[in-house]
Amino acid sequence: MIRPAIPRDYPAIRQIIAHAFGQDDEANLVEQLRADGDALVEFVAASEIALQGHILYSALAIEARRRDAARAAALAPVSVLPAFQRQGLGMALIEAGNAECRARAALPPFSCWGMPIIIRGWGSRPPQPLL
Repeated sequence: MIRPAIPRDYPAIRQIIAHAFGQDDEANLVEQLRADGDALVEFVAASEIALQGHILYSALAIEARRRDAARAAALAPVSVLPAFQRQGLGMALIEAGNAECRARAALPPFSCWGMPIIIRGWGSRPPQPLL
């Protein structure tokens, strides 16, 4: 089941992210985005007994020299506990998150963690020229 994250999920989310990435950097990023008020959409993949995955979208302003900043939602990170990877949970989180981003003020989802990755099947779009 994919559902919105709630504050009591936060300790488990931190553990999911740390286990999925093998370090705390991404978990620290999520906590900082929340603390700064930049978290827009946050979902978890949950079973009846435990959380298995997490996704966060944050506010992203894309600025250009000759235009007003465009608003988008940055996907970073998506994480699934290693024991549950390759079972479709990551894809389900991305699909739910992208749908929610589109429903909220038509914010287009934009994948931008690490090297740019464009996943056309999940609704991300290639970067467009800004000038």
